[in-house]
Amino acid sequence: MQNYEDKRAYPRMPTDLAVRVHGLDAEGRPFIDETHAHDLSGGGFAIYAAVEEHYFVGQRLAIDFLLPALCHPKHDRLLMRATGSVVRIILAEPKLVCGTIDDILDLAEEGRE
Repeated sequence: MQNYEDKRAYPRMPTDLAVRVHGLDAEGRPFIDETHAHDLSGGGFAIYAAVEEHYFVGQRLAIDFLLPALCHPKHDRLLMRATGSVVRIILAEPKLVCGTIDDILDLAEEGRE
């Protein structure tokens, strides 16, 4: 059995951040899934598959991480957007979509997207 931990440049950090996933399914139809991250690292992600039929290996995604804005008096959430690619899908419970993060695109207050 392959050990993915041996290949990671950064350790995984468990989390339960709310995420909004934007992508195109295998038929080219756009979707947005509201779900949660399972874990994050400096170069990757694992998110809960809200609708497993939306995802496939090699797929490009934009992921909005909804961060609590604990120190910002005017906003209750901040938005961090990242792009990445799906590298594997785990169908055992919990169903997870795992991938790499290529770039952080945006850091803004939610609503100023």
